[in-house]
Amino acid sequence: MRENIQWSIKSKLNKLSVSSVFECSAIECQLGNVNIIVVCIYRPSSGDIGVFLNRFDQLLTGICNENKTTFITGDFNIELIKESMAKSKFLSVMNSFHFAPTILKNTRVTNNTASCIDNIFTNSSILESSVIENFVSDHMAQKVIFEVESNTEIIPKYKRFLSEKNRNDFLCCLGEQDWVNV
Repeated sequence: MRENIQWSIKSKLNKLSVSSVFECSAIECQLGNVNIIVVCIYRPSSGDIGVFLNRFDQLLTGICNENKTTFITGDFNIELIKESMAKSKFLSVMNSFHFAPTILKNTRVTNNTASCIDNIFTNSSILESSVIENFVSDHMAQKVIFEVESNTEIIPKYKRFLSEKNRNDFLCCLGEQDWVNV
């Protein structure tokens, strides 16, 4: 971290780490008048996805209560290009807290595979994102460029998540209503 940037460790968030399942490191830094939370996550590929998602939900709850611009970076070991149950559950958790991925390209390339398992998620607008080949690892680096304007409050957006289960629950509730007087 640059010497001229004020920052502090987010100890409460860091305590959510569970070795070999959900490894987390978080800081808060001040850029101009804006406080930004930066979180780095590692999920070992052999880690229990259920425990990971539970801890991730707790992390996001803590972050959203602070209502600050946040960047969540990491090696999630969840493929974001191909469809899977793990991807659906992971993105559902992220979406419910209004976080979106910034990278939708392969971030790990080997002789036999290519996947998008590393990413930067944010609850803020970005100007540009990119994947950078670094020739040091089979994981590529990611970069986002964003503007810091002012310390304005992030206003949460509410939306419905249209899934088959939610649709069926809604239809069930409608069926239980007394429609005689309508």
